[in-house]
Amino acid sequence: MNTSDLALIQDFANREIVKFHEARLRRLDRISLDDVLKRRNPYLFRARNLVTASELVSAILGAYLSSSEEECFGQFLESLAIYVSSLACDGRKSVAQGIDLEFDRDELHCAVAVESGPHCSNSLPIGKLEDNMMWLCDAIGLPHHSLSYSCMCSQGVYWLGAYRPRGD
Repeated sequence: MNTSDLALIQDFANREIVKFHEARLRRLDRISLDDVLKRRNPYLFRARNLVTASELVSAILGAYLSSSEEECFGQFLESLAIYVSSLACDGRKSVAQGIDLEFDRDELHCAVAVESGPHCSNSLPIGKLEDNMMWLCDAIGLPHHSLSYSCMCSQGVYWLGAYRPRGD
């Protein structure tokens, strides 16, 4: 990638992160007590020994905002990955459910599911990813028996945590 592409990516990321923050504010604007309470287990908060109303409201609101932020940030990362792949290898948004982007490289059709976080493999089991890939092969007309020769399925992971070798 050249420096002009990196500048385009930085501009795109700056615009998209603004959308992320705007989405967070929109969620705060339309939040209602009923919405927040029906999604939370009241016994969990009691077990955490939250006894005052302010402690309870703070804990419930924090849990609600955290889950909605993860969803919004995942959408940001997905759009960023699609944009970068569009510049690097003419990538595009996938039509297949559970597959976020596709691109062709060296006669290989690549499909990527973008995930983020320390436990991202939990959100899309490999079996489901394979099912989504088979559906994609059907949709674009590739025979299943040639899947390993002409298609590649991958899970793109964003996570900036501490490196720990397997088995630790």
